[in-house]
Amino acid sequence: MEHIKKFKDFNKINETGEWSRDLDWEYVKNNPNDQDQEASWIRMLQDNLETVNNLLKEGIELVIEDIKGFDLYQGPYASIRIDHNNESSYFKAWTAEEGLFVENFPVNNTNENEINGFVGNVDEFAEAINNHY
Repeated sequence: MEHIKKFKDFNKINETGEWSRDLDWEYVKNNPNDQDQEASWIRMLQDNLETVNNLLKEGIELVIEDIKGFDLYQGPYASIRIDHNNESSYFKAWTAEEGLFVENFPVNNTNENEINGFVGNVDEFAEAINNHY
């Protein structure tokens, strides 16, 4: 009987992990007073990337092209462009426990069983960009 009760309770779980609202960077920019979890998460990613840009040496710029929600486990991701030497490189940046994760960044410091990319705080990411470009 205990197993049946647990199974019935299991069916009541509503958490899907989906990004619960149609909320993106444009919405957050136009609704600065929205303090919902998703809006705050997008602002945090934006703030981190703007901080990285402020730490870059002259001639290198990090541009946020867009930020979209993914799910409530991995959070939002930003489409970013790094302009350098009249060229542009494009990446996706995510929030991570360490600060940021940037997919397929040329400076790869992830474990071999993880997606290639760079993981680190804003200072470490800015340093990696400055050293690579």
